[in-house]
Amino acid sequence: MRDIEELIQNDLLFTICMWLLLIVIVCRGVWWIYSNILERKLNINRGIPLTGYTPEEVSIIVRKNLVCPLVEEIGEDEQGSMFFQCKSERYFSRMESGRFYIMQKKRPWINPDFLSEEGWELQFCIGDIFSENPEQDRETFTKRKRIMRRGSIANWIAGGLFFLCFAYVFFQMARGEDILKSRGVSLAQFTEYSSDNVINEALRASCVEGEWSNFKEGEITYARFAGTTYSGETLNMIFRADKEGTCEIISLQVDGINYTGTTFSRLIMEQMYSNVK
Repeated sequence: MRDIEELIQNDLLFTICMWLLLIVIVCRGVWWIYSNILERKLNINRGIPLTGYTPEEVSIIVRKNLVCPLVEEIGEDEQGSMFFQCKSERYFSRMESGRFYIMQKKRPWINPDFLSEEGWELQFCIGDIFSENPEQDRETFTKRKRIMRRGSIANWIAGGLFFLCFAYVFFQMARGEDILKSRGVSLAQFTEYSSDNVINEALRASCVEGEWSNFKEGEITYARFAGTTYSGETLNMIFRADKEGTCEIISLQVDGINYTGTTFSRLIMEQMYSNVK
């Protein structure tokens, strides 16, 4: 992984993405708190007050006066309570303590106190029949629907922005450009020198600058790293990787001198890996 401070100093887009990630996380947290308070305030199902009505009377009045384009069928369940078959699902009802409730089918991931937007629309349509102030009730429902819809759109935008920023930050920290240019060879591990660090970490810890390149011959990938060490020497390494994932060093040159297969090549590799902090 690359040093964050180095990236912030040298990569303006990385800095912007880091700030955007922070802003998105903070805004998402604030919205989560606000939406939960709003959802509980506006969305909790308190039922329709119908004091003085019997379930039979409510059933007759609702069947006669309900105007709701969502409802396809009104029927009775085995307990004699009304159900409403709507476009997306069936909603059930119950009378309790002078209140008439619309209920969704119980699911483990849904709060039983809440209703879907369709369920709320159905309950408000029924409430309009009995309400003394249906316009105020409708205004409450409309306000909730508008805020939650805007919040949902904002969440999608924030989610997309978070994904893009996070992907770029991770790509840069993981030296994604090196991975692409080397066709993944930069992630090769040489366990005889280190079981924790990949070859790219050793090269980047040892060189002021350097570039990967690659070419293929059939199923074999050749990757080349050319860079300048901190002591001013030119380093050239060529790797060969097959489709089974086996990778080997086929050329190691320092200042044009080939050290491949010599004792010095092992010392050079050990020194590069020891530079990783």
